[in-house]
Amino acid sequence: MPRNVNKDDVYGGRKVRRRSSATKVGLGDYLRLNADSGIRSLLSQYGESDILFADEVLKINRKHKSQLRRLMITDGAVYNMDQSLKVKRRIPLDHVTGVSVSSLDDNTFILHVRGEHDYLMVSSRKSEVCVCICQGYGRLTGGVLPVSVTNSITCRLKRAPGD
Repeated sequence: MPRNVNKDDVYGGRKVRRRSSATKVGLGDYLRLNADSGIRSLLSQYGESDILFADEVLKINRKHKSQLRRLMITDGAVYNMDQSLKVKRRIPLDHVTGVSVSSLDDNTFILHVRGEHDYLMVSSRKSEVCVCICQGYGRLTGGVLPVSVTNSITCRLKRAPGD
C-alpha cells in the first residue's frame, strides 16, 4: 500500500472493519509486475511509471458469472487483464467517478466509470484497492474520489443506451 495512507480515512469511519485488516501491511504489487518488461513497455506507452497495486481479483460480468482477472492500478489508469496479462480494459483514473462498498466486512466493491459500465469485483484486498485508486485519482486530478459506503448499491454492468 502507498505510504502515508490510512485505510480508515477512505471510508470515513462508515465501514465495519475486520480485526485482521487493521494491522495488514500492503505490498501493492503482489504479482511483481514491476519486473515484467512487457508491462513496463505498456506503461511507457501511456506515460505511466508507478504500479500502485496489482493482484488477482474476481470480476463479476453482466451475466453474474465470476471471471479470474488481474487488476493493476497505476498512476494513470486501472487495468483489467486476463491470466496471460492481455489487457481487456484500460480505465483512465480521471474517468473513475467513484467507488462503492457495503458497510459489511465483505470483499466486494464496485468501480463506477463515467460513460461506461461499472466494474463489480471481489478481492480479499478490497481496502488496499480502494486506497490505491483514491490515491492515484487524487495525484492525477487533485480531487477527492467519492467512496460510497452503503448496503444498497447500484451497479451498471452493461452500458446504458446513449452513453
